[in-house]
Order: sequence, then structure tokens, then C-alpha cells
Amino acid sequence: MPKLASYKYYTGGQKYDSVEFLGKGQNEWKKLLPMVKTCDLIDFAFKSSEFRSFLRQNKTPLESLKWKFEQKSMGLRLEFPAFESVFIGYTPSNRSLQKGDDEPLDTSEIDFKIKNEDLEILQTRPVRSTSPFQVLKTITDVIMDIFIVKDTELSWDQPSTGGFLDLFVWDHSRHFKKIHFDSEDSEALKFLLEEVSTEILDIKTHNSTVQCSSPFESTILELHDYSDSFKMEENFLKMECKDVEMTVGRIASKELNALLKCWINGGLPNLEFLEVSLRVARGWRDYLFNEEEVFEGIQTVRSSRPLPPRPSYVLKSPRYIIPSIDYDWERNTFEIFRKSDNRKATVGMNPRTFGIAVWP
Repeated sequence: MPKLASYKYYTGGQKYDSVEFLGKGQNEWKKLLPMVKTCDLIDFAFKSSEFRSFLRQNKTPLESLKWKFEQKSMGLRLEFPAFESVFIGYTPSNRSLQKGDDEPLDTSEIDFKIKNEDLEILQTRPVRSTSPFQVLKTITDVIMDIFIVKDTELSWDQPSTGGFLDLFVWDHSRHFKKIHFDSEDSEALKFLLEEVSTEILDIKTHNSTVQCSSPFESTILELHDYSDSFKMEENFLKMECKDVEMTVGRIASKELNALLKCWINGGLPNLEFLEVSLRVARGWRDYLFNEEEVFEGIQTVRSSRPLPPRPSYVLKSPRYIIPSIDYDWERNTFEIFRKSDNRKATVGMNPRTFGIAVWP
């Protein structure tokens, strides 16, 4: 293994010797700590158990730690209160990206290259001989040891099955600020819904029939379902979400009818806003929403007011635009009422978009 240069640079650009730095005592470390770059702190924690112990007693606040396991990057993104952002990990080599855009990449087939060359641990542990997952686990252990982590996020975009249930991340957290999940692994999705909690849950799935004992509990749910037919399973009708945004390939009008009846009968107690849109795909015109079927058996009053504005915390996704439908679904509205808490909701729809907003 080649000997690495011991020279580093403080944030101000001044050059210093890392070996000499680690030989200083704790009093000097306290003075110099604000000037040391994040990657150097992590490197020094690997090199010196004494310095790691010092950092453990003088932890730096970390606004957010995001684990990314995606087709085009794998690594950790650290966000600090002063808007400093550091990415540690890997990106695929150009050779690995020569497949067609519509052909998914399997992480096991990707030849990764180091993204952050400042971190010596990545230079001394080449990807060809050590799994990226193992290297990131080792770095994560140090990060969780020397920083005060406020929020955590997870992004999982893997076409192949397996690996999610054994992810090292679960050793550190089962609650996240946000989770992005894009996979065909039904067991992984079941585990996510039953064993993990998050404030914002963004799911892309081709399997809408996943059965699990727990309802959706995130504050915000973004669901993109690409299966032939989405069904309102029992766990969905028992969800505890405040804001729901769905893009589906096909969904029967009777499923929306079941949703409205569930709310009228006292269900969905936390719901404030829900929107369902049909995805643009071949044959979508044959599955447009039928107003008569949506409101079958439900007493409605034609409303003169549009839906209320969505809460400020909602992160809206890009919309598919259908030029042939030229009227605003949010202004074709009806009001429904439930007796259990005397609350009203405004329902808006057009042939491909359905929404419900519950008034305070």
C-alpha cells in the first residue's frame, strides 16, 4: 500500500502536517478544531483513538445525514447548520453507464469510482476489494460517534431484490425525516411499512398488492404506483397521513368511492389533503374517473369554492400535463360532511385527477 502524504489544509488554506497535528494535546485540538475540514476529522478519527475519544466528548452538530443507495451514486451526504454540504461515497464509472436509459443498473454490476478523494479511508480501501456497503458502514460508525445528528434521510433505488433488510443503517436508526424507496422488492416494502417510521415517505413501486399489518403512518406520503391496477388495501384506508399525493397507472372509480365513504364514516382522522392522478400511459383514456361512480351512495353539495391551498410543508412533485383536458379539476368541486366531528371536506375532480381537502 503506498504511503499517503501527511499534509492537509485548514479551511483557510493554510498547510499543515497531519501527523504533527495528531501529536498535539487536547488543548491545541480545541483551538484548531473549527479550522479542520470535515473529511479530515473523519480521517483523524480512524487514525487516532485518542482523537476520536476527544471528538466524542466535543461533538459537532450535524443538521442532516442522508444515506444514498442509488443506481447513480452510493454514499453519505452530510449537511451542517452553516449550509456546508459534504458527500462521501462513489459514483459509477462511465463504462458502467453505457447501458440504455430504460435498462436498470444493478449495483453489483457497477464499477464505482471514488467521489470524495479527500477522504483517505476511501483511498486505502479500494472498491474492487471491499464492498461499497462495507466501506460506508465503517464510515457511518465513525460519523455517528463524533457528530450530533439531528435528522436522517434514506434513499434506496435498487432494481434487484435483496440487501434492504440487512442494511447496516437499521443499526443506527429506524426513524427518518424522509425516505425515498424505489424497488420491486415487496418484502423490502413490507419491512419498510412495518418496521420503519418516517415523516415523509416517497414510494415508487410496481407492486400495489403488498400486504402488511401496519398502516401508512408518515405525515406526508408520495406514492407512484406503476402496476396495472391500484387497490385501496386495508392498510391504506387506515393510514394516518396528513398529506397524500398519488400517481397511479390505473385505479377504479369505486376505489375512490371507498375512500370517501371511509372518511365520512370517521376514518382517516389525520387526513388534510389527498390527490390522485392517472399516469400518462398507453390506454389511459380507457380508465378515466367516472363522477357518478365516485360519488355513488354519497350525499354531496355542489361547491362554489375551490379547494383550499395545500399546507406549506408539502413538497409537490412535477405534474404530467394532458392538453386535451383543459379545465381545472380544483374548481369542479363538491362538499361532503361527516357527523362524527362535524367536519366538511371539499372534493374536486376531472376525468384523470381526484382530490379531497378537509377543512379545519
